[in-house]
Amino acid sequence: MSDSQDQIHNNFFHYQFTNPETALDYFQNYCPQSLVNVIDWSTFTLAPTDFTQKALKNRRSDVIYYAQLKGKEETVYVHLHLEHQKTSPKNMVWRLLLYMALIWMQHEKQFPDTPISLVFPMIIYHGKSGWNAPMTLHEFLGVTDPLLQPFIPNFTYSLLDLTGLSDEEIQGKLLLEVVLKILKHIDDQGISDYLLDELIPCWQELSEDGKTGLEYIESMLNYLYRA
Repeated sequence: MSDSQDQIHNNFFHYQFTNPETALDYFQNYCPQSLVNVIDWSTFTLAPTDFTQKALKNRRSDVIYYAQLKGKEETVYVHLHLEHQKTSPKNMVWRLLLYMALIWMQHEKQFPDTPISLVFPMIIYHGKSGWNAPMTLHEFLGVTDPLLQPFIPNFTYSLLDLTGLSDEEIQGKLLLEVVLKILKHIDDQGISDYLLDELIPCWQELSEDGKTGLEYIESMLNYLYRA
């Protein structure tokens, strides 16, 4: 994939998921239910990502939100880090660890009087074949000796592999559903027929949302044309 193609996909993802309504819908449908239940969603806020873009060569494929946890005497934050991928790089878990460290550093600057936050990394993947990158840092580093594992950090991430989902399994409100379906089918040879059969009725409903709905339809059409 050329840099220009990569940027087209990243820009569409970034535009759609910096919309708090779409992002909230995604997190509430695709985060583990145990995490959904303990987050105070009334505090859900888009976080700046310029600090990650500067450190990681101006990548624009990540979106970060933060929110407070319920029922804590002191303020405790969780950062929800959503990453978009068209490929499944083997070092993805290592890159996520770098993102997490940068988010913790930024949190320490922004909220100096609160505990270091939980960072929950999530990936939306819509490549041409299934995701095949390591899911844990131990797997990526090949650390199998139980005597060594306690000395090396380990974590996993949440993966939404759209290549393995049917359209019926895609969850969310109409806008999120349409965005995920476009990402899922963007490389299909028969996408023109799919547009006529599936997306145009959805766009008609979205257009009833006035100017906002029309803006999102315009972004989808622009993405489909360019990608």
